[in-house]
Amino acid sequence: MGPWLVYARAHAPTQAEREAHGGAHAFTYSQEFWMRWAGMPTAGTITWSDLPSRVKDGLVDVFGRDVAGIVVPVLFRPALESGEEVISVGGGIFPASMGVARGTMAVSFALSAIVILGFVALIRRDGITSAELVVPISLVLIVTWPQWAFRFVLPMTPFLYLYLVSGLRVLTPSMAIARVLLVCAISLNVIDHASYIVQSRSRPLDWAADAQEVDEVFAWMEQHLSGPGHVATTNPALVHLRTGRRTVALDNAAANWARWKRSGIRYLVCLRTADLPDPSRGYTVLYRTSRHGLWILEI
Repeated sequence: MGPWLVYARAHAPTQAEREAHGGAHAFTYSQEFWMRWAGMPTAGTITWSDLPSRVKDGLVDVFGRDVAGIVVPVLFRPALESGEEVISVGGGIFPASMGVARGTMAVSFALSAIVILGFVALIRRDGITSAELVVPISLVLIVTWPQWAFRFVLPMTPFLYLYLVSGLRVLTPSMAIARVLLVCAISLNVIDHASYIVQSRSRPLDWAADAQEVDEVFAWMEQHLSGPGHVATTNPALVHLRTGRRTVALDNAAANWARWKRSGIRYLVCLRTADLPDPSRGYTVLYRTSRHGLWILEI
């Protein structure tokens, strides 16, 4: 990592260049850490005095939402939305659509208590292993990061189940009860996946339709945009990979419009639901999808 760190520091873009490019990927992790919400500089920044509140929200996310989201995700959404909990469970300053009900939070806190009990029991029985160091250190980082925690907790699933089993062994007089509880959790997940497969064969999937709509935009670009020109877009990386055109983030059109035109930006491509820019700026609507109104503009 040494040579890369030296190179990255020597060739780091200026703050003005980062803001001109736009998008979360233009900022470093240290810069995003102090943002009120990672990747959203417009939300403002925090100071040391704001960290306790962030940690509190992170702890509630991890123990009051994420543990149940991993063990019994069927409590959070129907089978047809299986998997969407990864991007839809969270609280804090921007609450997500899943995991905010008091009932599911109570279940998650109860499961978390068993997991913590199992964690302590394993240490007392076997001593501290590398896992018992990595898991709490990872959680410290997770609860201080300004985003929903679920996707960061998810890789620790095997350890959470290990501690859950250990906690159940402490609480129950015989392994038979622990086995029943684990079979119930596993069965709920199996039923969830089976229901998803059955329903997906007869009902439309929102995420698949969304992906097809984005593909429609790229197909239109490939067929009709033959001239030169860079692109400002809501997904710079994807547009560059699919089209080969240079891209910047479609952020703050009011402030960046003139600069875009000066720097060779010819097209604006929006791959999510959003209003068109102010018509007084002058542009041509080249294409709009019928479903969510994704658009391509020429400026």
